[in-house]
Amino acid sequence: MKKTFALILTICALTTLAWAQTTQQKAAKPAAKEKTAEQSAPAEKAQPAETARTADAALQTEEKDIVVPDRKWKPIGLCFSLDYMSDYLWRGTYWFNRDGAFFPSISYSVLDTGLQVSVGCELSQDYLFDGKEQASVGGRQAASFGLDYSYSFEDKATLGADLWYYYTFNREENSMMNLSVWATLDAIPFSPGLKYTHDFYFHEEQYNDLYLQLFGSHDFRLTKTLIMDFGLSIGYYYSYFEDTNGISDITLSTNLTYERGGFTIKGGFNYIIVPMEDYWGNKDINRFYATVGISYSL
Repeated sequence: MKKTFALILTICALTTLAWAQTTQQKAAKPAAKEKTAEQSAPAEKAQPAETARTADAALQTEEKDIVVPDRKWKPIGLCFSLDYMSDYLWRGTYWFNRDGAFFPSISYSVLDTGLQVSVGCELSQDYLFDGKEQASVGGRQAASFGLDYSYSFEDKATLGADLWYYYTFNREENSMMNLSVWATLDAIPFSPGLKYTHDFYFHEEQYNDLYLQLFGSHDFRLTKTLIMDFGLSIGYYYSYFEDTNGISDITLSTNLTYERGGFTIKGGFNYIIVPMEDYWGNKDINRFYATVGISYSL
């Protein structure tokens, strides 16, 4: 609870900072516009040639005054990020036994092909800071390697496919691979989408689980640098490994994102309902976690 409260305070501080910056920018705009108008106004009796020169000078002045925010840098597609979850919930289950988790990663977008290559880690908070190598989550620490591809059809729809491999370096038999295909209808409000994921486990007896997710989201640009989004997803999980199937999680989420130059800072809150006893067991049906993250793009 303390971790969640601290993250919520961080999000509030971020919002206040962004609004204050936007207010200052708006207050400075009227003076700049008046100055431009005075410089660009031609003389009443100006000759045609002088009028043309005056118009050209005014145009150059306007071009100099135009500043496109956050576009002074030219990204090459490389991104470094670090995310934190106050409670790592995977498909509604407590993956790290109600422990927080860190997700450092590096990704590279290959030119304009829609392909992205990523390398990262999933690390338990207690495992990192308390040295609990024998903890129940010790065998689930993972190094992750992923390929993601997406293609958009003129803002009407998007198709994509993902391939991820998770190497659990403390207990290799827990390693797994996910293959996903998904699609969204971007022209429809809330951009509804459907994603199918097939899991491959590399035990002595190989298991092939499947996960089907219906989802949608919508974002609101509050300022030039601040975005808020809301999302909803419903997941159906068929687990051959656990011999269970059904609605595993219903997730409501909201996130606040601040973008400036190559930097992105974000924070969010998630509420998860686990409706089926096969997945919540003797634990709670209503689950919560907060997230915070920072990234830099080159």
